[in-house]
Amino acid sequence: MGIKNHTLLKVDKKYIFIILFISCSSHQKNITIDFSKLRKINPIIDEAGWKVVKTEKWSNTIEYTLQKKEKDTNELLVFQKLLYDSIFNPGDVKYGLVIFQKKFKDKKFGYVVSFGSDTNYYYKYYLDRPDSMIFIVGKYLYLAYYHKLSKVQKMYFFAHKDSLKKIRGNDLPDLPNERKK
Repeated sequence: MGIKNHTLLKVDKKYIFIILFISCSSHQKNITIDFSKLRKINPIIDEAGWKVVKTEKWSNTIEYTLQKKEKDTNELLVFQKLLYDSIFNPGDVKYGLVIFQKKFKDKKFGYVVSFGSDTNYYYKYYLDRPDSMIFIVGKYLYLAYYHKLSKVQKMYFFAHKDSLKKIRGNDLPDLPNERKK
């Protein structure tokens, strides 16, 4: 249900902007992020220039989505802050990395690099054809994470993940699609 007559509520636009600015600013001030804990997971995560774009909270977990643009590189950082309050570690906070991704481009290609504690996947694509992914490393991991494998292939991948995620290249054979008997 929407407002059919927009003259019912007449508010000066500059007041709306001020209210939005104040509420966004105050929301940002209440967020405390310990980047040293994120750097223990991946040392190339720096703390300068991030903008919090989304925050979700449930039970004892807060998930943050941060973005920044640095020269020609767009960065995305999604992590979870787990709040533990136990007898042994009162007030303990643990950080878990969900996504740390960098995107950049040159005249012909766009590039996407996803990191965990190491490189998860790295691919390039033609700027005029974004679906033309050419993997340098991590193709199987990408396919598994983005639900591009069958159930059997996904089971095979996770059973052999340590060796499969290190395979380099783009022209890789399909993973087995039948269970061994």
